[in-house]
Amino acid sequence: MGRCGNMKKRIFIITILSIAILTACNESGKTNDISKNGQDKKQAEKLEINTKKNSDKEEEAKEEKETQDNDNTNESDENKESKSETEIKKEVTISVFYSNDDATAFTADMVKIKELTPENVLNALADKGVIDKGIKINKFEVSEVDGMQSIDIDFDQKFKEYIMSCGSTQEYYVVGGICNTFIKAYRADRIKITVDGNCLETGHNDYPDYMFEF
Repeated sequence: MGRCGNMKKRIFIITILSIAILTACNESGKTNDISKNGQDKKQAEKLEINTKKNSDKEEEAKEEKETQDNDNTNESDENKESKSETEIKKEVTISVFYSNDDATAFTADMVKIKELTPENVLNALADKGVIDKGIKINKFEVSEVDGMQSIDIDFDQKFKEYIMSCGSTQEYYVVGGICNTFIKAYRADRIKITVDGNCLETGHNDYPDYMFEF
């Protein structure tokens, strides 16, 4: 009876200990699961917050880019309008003088040019057939000389070659057309024509001095 009682007692103790160990393991597992679930939840919340922040930043960047694009577009439109207005303000109308059909008198047409420059005036004369296209101006200056607004215009050699190919009557209307057109355009009193810095000599006439309107 003594041995049997001790054996039962041991079995009982072992059983109690086993139950206690199993219970402790279960509780530990539950605690770990709860802790893990809590960490997963926190990570999910953190990820959601970061995602929202990134989304907000992307939205802000998109709005900023759209605003910048609109500003650039408006600025470009303003520049175009400003440029157009400037070009209109610079546009002028000049009188271009040339020979009439029977070479008995000067006639003049009102011509619009984009801006008052010697080259634009010269091109207008070329368009009317007063001079050949391709003739260049080496130097152009408007200054006051002896109390008068005076133009000094120096042409390249091609101008001399052209005018020397003209007859005396045509030469008269070429030189006169240049003088009248430039004097009127620049509201000057007189003009001197040279070629490569030298006096204009055509074989028909020499032009060493300032000339007035023809």
